[in-house]
Amino acid sequence: MEVGTGVRRWQLQLAAFAAVAALLTVGAVADHPANVPAYLLNPAVSQATVDQTICKAGYTATIRPPVAYTNALKARQLPAGAKLSDYEEDHWIPLEIGGSPRDPRNLWPQLWTDARRKDSQENQLHRMVCAHTMTLAIAQRRMFEGWRH
Repeated sequence: MEVGTGVRRWQLQLAAFAAVAALLTVGAVADHPANVPAYLLNPAVSQATVDQTICKAGYTATIRPPVAYTNALKARQLPAGAKLSDYEEDHWIPLEIGGSPRDPRNLWPQLWTDARRKDSQENQLHRMVCAHTMTLAIAQRRMFEGWRH
């Protein structure tokens, strides 16, 4: 084998390794939840606590704000004359994936048709987090980016 051929093979292997490393790094950066503001999240919920919090049956009922609170907030957030019953006061980052229960910045009036569509995605993300096939942070980021208000 010529010296040039061995060097060239080594260069190609190094280039292939660098390309794979770059792809893995890009994926890691893309999956980082740093762009989800902390005020939208429940500090009691983390990847380490999902099995004791959001994945525990009935958990969200223990932290869901009372209807009187969400209705009053909805009335303040909607323009005058809006029909309150056309809207659900919804959590941007849902309780079932660690959203802040009472922070007004995590609650917004959403038309019922949109809320039902969002509920489907929330349920899917919740199942994946609880099955440990998706991290909590990625699920939170998907809701943050997919449902801006």
